[in-house]
Amino acid sequence: YALTMFRDADEIPVGRLVDVWRQDTVSGVPVVVRVQRLQRGTTQLVDSTVTDQRTLAPRVRRSLQQNRRVLLEFTGARVKGSLAPLDAPPVPLDTTLRVAPFDAGNWELLLRALPLEKEFAARFPVYDLDGGLREYRVHVTGRTAVQGEECHVLILTLARNRESVVWVSVATGQVVQIETMLGETTMLRQVRVR
Repeated sequence: YALTMFRDADEIPVGRLVDVWRQDTVSGVPVVVRVQRLQRGTTQLVDSTVTDQRTLAPRVRRSLQQNRRVLLEFTGARVKGSLAPLDAPPVPLDTTLRVAPFDAGNWELLLRALPLEKEFAARFPVYDLDGGLREYRVHVTGRTAVQGEECHVLILTLARNRESVVWVSVATGQVVQIETMLGETTMLRQVRVR
């Protein structure tokens, strides 16, 4: 994916996101392993997840970000792990939520499993390291062609006053494009590169 920021009348290339998915098994359970690498200038961020393929329940998330390392292990409503600045010992994390969440970083897996048709709407709980337990909402508003491919158009609400418009391929379920307003005059666009 190519990431571009639009601020006022300026178009600013931000970086590239390489998103790799593969199927595997862990202790005989089929899982989806996903690795995302975000390249911004000389900085590279890496995020990897393991998700139960049958239920989409998160298992593990590892992240190496610009200023911290993250390890999360999910067991139903319990989230354990550690959070560490790059230059300090890790801080343990162990919390039990009121419901078993999905991983906030893997909302695209949920989209692939939902019956996306016009006016379809759904809510689902997610765990976000920075925000804790949240509710994401999705609402399909219609269809249009993007990159020559018929796509569902949907609104993904991540938080109050924070929405993204997402175009999802009707044929493959793959996200083709995402637009997120970051401020009144700033938008981030993520576009699939073939």
